[in-house]
Amino acid sequence: MKKLKVYIFAYAKNNLGDDIFLKILVEKYPDINFYINIEQEKYMTLLHKYPNVTIIKAKNKDFDK
Repeated sequence: MKKLKVYIFAYAKNNLGDDIFLKILVEKYPDINFYINIEQEKYMTLLHKYPNVTIIKAKNKDFDK
């Protein structure tokens, strides 16, 4: 069975609400591959430990379309 892929757009700049939301989401659904667009590396530390998360460093807003 293919894994579901989900693209997430979140304000990942040490914002407590979004950080907790992302943590709960990726822990609750380990069988889903999450792709998260984060521009600055210093805000990626929380998500590096999850195997089902792929960080996309896209500064181009066309990627969001």
